[in-house]
Amino acid sequence: MKDVDESIFSALKDKAGTIPFHMPGHKRNEKFDFLKGMEQDFTELDGLDDLHNASGVISLAEKRAARVFNSMHVRFLVGGSTVGVLAGIRTLTKRSDKILVASNCHKSVFNAAQLLSLKIALFMPNLQKEGIFGDIDPQKLEEVLTNDHEIKLFVLTSPTYEGVISDIKKISEICAEHGVKLLVDEAHGAHLGLFGGVSAREYADITVNSLHKTLACLTPAAILSYKNTVDETRLNESLQMFETSSPPYYLLCAMDSMTRYLEDNKIIFDEWRELVLKFKRELKLKNLKLFAPKGVCGYDDSKIVILSNMGGKALKDELAKRNIEAEMYGVSYVLAMTGIGTTREDLDALKRALEEIDGEFDGKIYHKKDSSPLLHALDPQTTKKAVEAYETDGLSAECVDIEKCEGRVSMEYVWAYPPGSPIILKGFEISSEQVEAMKLCVEENINAYSSSRAFPKKIWVRA
Repeated sequence: MKDVDESIFSALKDKAGTIPFHMPGHKRNEKFDFLKGMEQDFTELDGLDDLHNASGVISLAEKRAARVFNSMHVRFLVGGSTVGVLAGIRTLTKRSDKILVASNCHKSVFNAAQLLSLKIALFMPNLQKEGIFGDIDPQKLEEVLTNDHEIKLFVLTSPTYEGVISDIKKISEICAEHGVKLLVDEAHGAHLGLFGGVSAREYADITVNSLHKTLACLTPAAILSYKNTVDETRLNESLQMFETSSPPYYLLCAMDSMTRYLEDNKIIFDEWRELVLKFKRELKLKNLKLFAPKGVCGYDDSKIVILSNMGGKALKDELAKRNIEAEMYGVSYVLAMTGIGTTREDLDALKRALEEIDGEFDGKIYHKKDSSPLLHALDPQTTKKAVEAYETDGLSAECVDIEKCEGRVSMEYVWAYPPGSPIILKGFEISSEQVEAMKLCVEENINAYSSSRAFPKKIWVRA
């Protein structure tokens, strides 16, 4: 590896033999053998730099990451992409600003709006006929921004959980023409631009990537990439507000070590890509089917989305019986995520399992549920905002049965998780479509919960 003496790993190694009269309390004592990795668990000592005022090894590591990920500037995030979204939105807005938010955005976006007293307008992405979110329509975005001059920031997710990529270049141009900042939640696309496809890092004002989702890093490592269009002073302040003041050095070390590895082993992306494409070429299915989106800007080939005529939950359970743990399931599909560590043997096992399941359920249709209520839950055409989320503080509320909540103003969020996108928004009237979406989650065993944890039986509404 390059610049070994300037790595975070090397700096931590130099401190390994010192007597620790500093945090943390385990003192790296070997009797606590249940603590794995404590040999890299330090505090901000001389020579180890400080994440919130980086000028040494952490600063060098961030600059190296900027080179590897083709970013203008990079900041390490030890609180996951969630911290990046929160800090990024604060950086690009001021209190009471109006922001445009894609309806399939992660819950952190909506939490940021509530915390920062921002007004929300919803933007509906295109839909695929298989019941999966598609990409952002640039022409539709142009129309929205032309008609609403209050919007200061557009936030979208690309790639989606299922791998659909929007035209970030065109979107960034439209936003710039209207004086609107652009933040892209690219949590699932840290590998884009290296594995294939184009990363939002090249165009968006701020891009947030999770390093642990598809790359060789520990959970919840992430980075925030930003351009010179961003107020760096405000970004520094925002990161210090939302990031822990005790960043784990083992995570910083993992991010730096991974970046160094990728810098020296870029061929690994070609190898990973070829493994996945070979799997898709050779997979023989009659009833199950691989998702191949139509009419979208791009698709992340690392994703394996299997459309299921037996329902998503049933297929996920069948895979689990064969020792395959998939990432998530929807009403009618399963998402199998590959990563930089996926092996040929892993994909061979998945191929055998899918072909076996496909044969066992030959010609049988078990499941015809329509997933559209979930997709349309936050359609601007059917949702009505009563108050902004930040205006709900102090309002009287009551907890009612799901069957009795239609037409009431929600005082909490309901999320489908994964992927962490909302079904119900705080401050919005609950529509009949949203009631159907909540019932569908229960019927299909879709993982969903509410802020208060009252769901699935009840929900808090305005009294």
